[in-house]
Amino acid sequence: CRGDEVEVGDFNFDGYEDFSVFAEGFVGPNTRSNYYLFNPNTQQYEYSDELTDVTLSFDAKRKVVTSTNQCCAGSQVLVIESKWVNRHLKPIAKKCYRWSDEKDDWVRVADHACD
Repeated sequence: CRGDEVEVGDFNFDGYEDFSVFAEGFVGPNTRSNYYLFNPNTQQYEYSDELTDVTLSFDAKRKVVTSTNQCCAGSQVLVIESKWVNRHLKPIAKKCYRWSDEKDDWVRVADHACD
């Protein structure tokens, strides 16, 4: 196990350290990890069925989990922000971007365009 395959952090913002283990990489920048959340009642780590999206990042200040999924030969990105509600992740924002050669930048398009 390489050092960069395990990450420690508070992934559900409950004040307890959790950990993740790298599971797989995909074509492009997308990755998936398995997340294990500490349960203070049982004093054990439990696999999270909630944290299964690709390329997750965690904003402790805003208490937001962000999934960034790039597809279509790198020409499209779907960004979904979620918050924890009753131990479940609930989406709060969804943004779809497409690469514009004309603008040489990402351009936001209708959110359903990434479905």
